[in-house]
Amino acid sequence: MKTCEQAPGLSVYQHGLDVANWYRGLWDYLNGVPTTYKFHIDEHDKALLQQLMPLALPPKDARMYQVYHDCGKPYCNEFDEQGRRHFPNHAELSYQYFLQAVADQRTADLIRYDMLCHTAKGEDIGLLLSLDDAPTLLISSWAELHSNAAALFGGFESDSFKIKRKKLRRIGNKLVSKMKEG
Repeated sequence: MKTCEQAPGLSVYQHGLDVANWYRGLWDYLNGVPTTYKFHIDEHDKALLQQLMPLALPPKDARMYQVYHDCGKPYCNEFDEQGRRHFPNHAELSYQYFLQAVADQRTADLIRYDMLCHTAKGEDIGLLLSLDDAPTLLISSWAELHSNAAALFGGFESDSFKIKRKKLRRIGNKLVSKMKEG
């Protein structure tokens, strides 16, 4: 993980650490604790995330998942014709490698489903919403979105950030609605 680049100058391991640190910062921010991290979250999104927090893992319990969520990437690192990096099936590979190395099923499951908040459509949304750890996955996705905006895809005003934020907002709305239904 330390020798495989997530992006130029950023290893997969450094990315995982950064996501865990952003999660800690987001947790503090949502609890009204001063943090050095600057979040681009409106009041609606903040209220949604605050409703999910009681069901999410606190930072110390989510850290291993966040640091190692991409541990399979070194095994599927590929480049396309334009030289862009891709990691096909990395979530499943990360799940398998982590479970084999650590034998912690809950953390391995978080790793397996890590990409759902970023990519879920149709019935995958139903799967995500059915998971007990959906709040942890969603809050982690918000942390990762901020980490990636700062380090990878052009900042908080980029189209990529705005598109991904909108997707996370939709999932958050569905998750909170499901919680209210019981």
